[in-house]
Amino acid sequence: MSGTTTWMRLPMAWFLALGLAAAPALAKAEKGENKCAKEFVERGKKTFGFEVEYVPKETTLLWNYYRPDTMTDSDWLDMTLEQRNKYADDHKAELAPVKRQPCHMIRTLVAPAFLPERLIMDETENWEIIGPISGSYGELEAQIKTLEKLVGPGSYQAHVVNWDMTKLEIGVAGYTLFSADLLALRKLTSQLERMDKTPGQVPGAFLLHNFLSVFNSVKKEMLLAVVKANLAHFGWNTVVADFAKRYPGLHEAWREDRPYYKYTLANTYRTDIYGNEGASPPVRWGFEVRGAHKSLDTLLIEVKAIARLMRNGFHGFRKFTEIGATDVAQFDENFSEPIRKMARAAIAVGEADDPKPNYLMFIMRPFEQYADTLGLDEEAASAARLEVLKARTEALETLSALAERFEKKEIDAPTAKKEILIAVAKFAKGLQLLEKMEDFLKKHLADEPYTEVRVWGRGANYHVVY
Repeated sequence: MSGTTTWMRLPMAWFLALGLAAAPALAKAEKGENKCAKEFVERGKKTFGFEVEYVPKETTLLWNYYRPDTMTDSDWLDMTLEQRNKYADDHKAELAPVKRQPCHMIRTLVAPAFLPERLIMDETENWEIIGPISGSYGELEAQIKTLEKLVGPGSYQAHVVNWDMTKLEIGVAGYTLFSADLLALRKLTSQLERMDKTPGQVPGAFLLHNFLSVFNSVKKEMLLAVVKANLAHFGWNTVVADFAKRYPGLHEAWREDRPYYKYTLANTYRTDIYGNEGASPPVRWGFEVRGAHKSLDTLLIEVKAIARLMRNGFHGFRKFTEIGATDVAQFDENFSEPIRKMARAAIAVGEADDPKPNYLMFIMRPFEQYADTLGLDEEAASAARLEVLKARTEALETLSALAERFEKKEIDAPTAKKEILIAVAKFAKGLQLLEKMEDFLKKHLADEPYTEVRVWGRGANYHVVY
């Protein structure tokens, strides 16, 4: 995923299509062409969409399925893959003169019919496929798995959209916040384990990403304000003027027509797209799966979880809106001067004009509050609080030791950065919260067994999540 955000790259018609997708599905169903999609839309009122982004070095196989619109299929496919790849790279300025818009690379005759007619290039010159909108999870799954088999993995994102505004509840904000922490703990724990097997790898790079880090206090505040505005039948951007006035120094992306809070790793609640318009009452709401990166399995797991929670409801997640958040403004008061000096040398962190998330503040997140929100009994809750305190104490001791070595010039800034990220990952694992959070999520997903309904329709086998 590039530093630029997906919404900046997508044509508005695609987001509009998320809201309009069910109409063609229902029309086809009346003709007997897509019975499964009809049943799914009627029962679940959900639509699904995906996006895949490819950096240039990943695009070789893509040129089996896209060609310049100035060439015929035969002329293009007669070239070797290496020649096609070089041509696309050498001529990218003329093939994609306008970024974030459909370009001059069009679908070949051998391409699967579900692929879009034209590719899009983003500002970082990555190629992007915007998938079709599906009335069923199974259709999305089949298409994106086919794409990966043909082209190889890219950076994945997905959207799950609910048509029923009466199902909206404050718990969607709680789930967004819960997912941000859950996904961060999953990533840090698994990356730490991989580092043990492959010492050259360093965990926690996402914490340094402007658009994939954890929630800070301002993002949390805006998320809650938007959900409450939507529940009161106001559009998301009715809250922007107040926030811009109170936080004038925010990242410039907030001045774009998208909510600032979406720039996290979370499965993020959104109503700024999906056919909604500005200050008007939203007509659809949904979630964007942002943290899967190149793992298709991760993407599909999160899409299925969101679809299931849309059916079961988000009421059980409302309590997570009460968990506190930290911010870069608290950096000085939470860390000693030697630690601050080391951290700022390792990566510009804590400065007033620094748009990057403060990766050290993750250690100061009040994770002990999860002891009161995960449904633990009194003894287990007390033990959980002690585990958080122990993990934080050990992390701060590690940072102090690192800062001392840095001050003595025993380690340089790149080494300090690596060791700080390892300390943060060890803190995440030491919290011993991941398994408890996974158990909580399973309880809200598994109130009835997972089932699939298979309905044959025009040669396709659709799998539906109810």
